[in-house]
Amino acid sequence: MSVLTTLALMTTAVVAKLRPVNADVEITRLQAKLDELERQLKDIRRDRDDWMGMAERWRARYEALRPNEEIVRAQLQAQQLMAMAQSQQNIAQMAQYSQQNQGLAQQAGLQGAYQDFCNCVPARHDMFRLG
Repeated sequence: MSVLTTLALMTTAVVAKLRPVNADVEITRLQAKLDELERQLKDIRRDRDDWMGMAERWRARYEALRPNEEIVRAQLQAQQLMAMAQSQQNIAQMAQYSQQNQGLAQQAGLQGAYQDFCNCVPARHDMFRLG
């Protein structure tokens, strides 16, 4: 056997012995990496569950407030309708009063006099004017 052959066989034996040790180290390293990834996945799932719980609470709060919002809107609409009805009633009363006043003026025969009547206060220089 030559020196080169002897060295090649020895190197092969050394490498063969180191390989299982390296495989064990690699398995341990991969197991640690797998454990870390599983821990991260567990954290992500916990965070997701927390966010989903928070979203459900906000949704429940919104749904609880929504009927109150609709009640307030209905009350505002009712108030607006009442105000419109009141203004229409006021307009109708004004028209009725106007018709009554015209009817009274016609009954009294003062229609022409009523139109020419002026309830003005004369100016100071017109106070003593004759005619």
